[in-house]
Amino acid sequence: SYHFRSRKRTRNTVMTQLDLFQNQTTQKISESLETAIIGISEGASDEKRMGLDFLERLKQQLQDGELIITKPIPNYRG
Repeated sequence: SYHFRSRKRTRNTVMTQLDLFQNQTTQKISESLETAIIGISEGASDEKRMGLDFLERLKQQLQDGELIITKPIPNYRG
């Protein structure tokens, strides 16, 4: 979580910080998906199982509302 020291920060600053966090999170998920795909398609049985486990956890997080996929508004300047 982020802690802001100043209440004078603008909405654009907050949105930029959230975008950076979202981009980092999206990158991590993307890398994990890539690893899962490789594991499932090319890996040994334990790597296939790990890939499937990741996908099952991702599906469960989406169903439980722990992970929400949003589409950012292009060129949004608030």
